[in-house]
Amino acid sequence: LDGTAGIFFDGGIHMVYGLSKEGKTTAVIEILDKVKTHSIYWLDGDNNFNDKADGHRNINHFRPLKPNEWLDKLIASNVDLSNYVLIIDSLKNFVGAESMDTNDGMNAILHRMLDINRLGATMVIVHHATEKDSKAVLKGNKELIYSAMDITYIFKRDKDKNQRTLLADRSRVPDVESGMKFEFDNYSMSWTSPVKLPITSNSESPKEVSKW
Repeated sequence: LDGTAGIFFDGGIHMVYGLSKEGKTTAVIEILDKVKTHSIYWLDGDNNFNDKADGHRNINHFRPLKPNEWLDKLIASNVDLSNYVLIIDSLKNFVGAESMDTNDGMNAILHRMLDINRLGATMVIVHHATEKDSKAVLKGNKELIYSAMDITYIFKRDKDKNQRTLLADRSRVPDVESGMKFEFDNYSMSWTSPVKLPITSNSESPKEVSKW
């Protein structure tokens, strides 16, 4: 998508996960606010304050009263969503009666997201993580999540260094390989080109890449 520094792709389904209150939603809104070619809808199941969308004129802030039922109606409408970007915030609010703690439940949840993606929508799903050994760990069956997403990003914020990063935890998009990291530049107030990180246990082996 133009304006997203190569982070999000037209027609793709992406996940951004990280620890609670780290700023995942804020980062996603900042990135997508620069997109001029699509209508951006922030489906806010977390009922955030409007001030999070203030100053971001391209972001349409919408709070569905019954998020899961709203998604089902959208799927049933079979409308063309090829010019739309939908921010699902956060996944836990769009699960209905399904449980993210079971394989069957997570599979059903992800299939609903894929059904919307098949209507042409570019999707960015915000998802919470748990902390284990000082690391953010995906909630739910990570292999099911990896198989459903085009790119799965870990969002990290270092408050001491005033740094924010998006690490491609898993990707099947050729232009963003697993292990690539995007950083927010506090001087230019924009996200920078990716750099390659050392191989980690939950990332595929990154190949040699050049700076964008």
